[in-house]
Amino acid sequence: MTTLVPSLALLHPPAAAVRAMNRPLPETKLRKAAQDFEALLLSSCLGEMRKAFSGSFGTEDPARSSLEGLAISALANALAAAGGVGMARMIFEELRQNLPQPVSVQGLANSAGRPGENR
Repeated sequence: MTTLVPSLALLHPPAAAVRAMNRPLPETKLRKAAQDFEALLLSSCLGEMRKAFSGSFGTEDPARSSLEGLAISALANALAAAGGVGMARMIFEELRQNLPQPVSVQGLANSAGRPGENR
C-alpha cells in the first residue's frame, strides 16, 4: 500500500506565492481608485458649498472650520462608497477595458503546444 506524503512546498508555500495570493486583483484596485477619485471630487464640491454659506452663520472659528473639513471629507467618502453620483462606476467601466486579461492555466497549456510539435 502506497501512502501519499504531501509536498512540503504545498504545506508551506514560498513567501512570494503567499503575497501573490493576498494581492488585490487589478479590478479591485481600479474600483477603489475610482471610488477615491469620486470622493475627492465630492469633497471639493461640498467644501465649496460650505464656503458659500460660511459667512452667513457668523464668525469663523478655526476649530469649527477643522471639524467641518473632517465632516465634509467623511460625508464625501460615505457618499462615494454608497455609489455617489455614479462617476466612480463610469470611470471604472471605462478604464476596466484597459486592464490585462487574466490568463487561464488551460490557455497557457494550449498556447505552449504539444511536445514535438513544430511551430
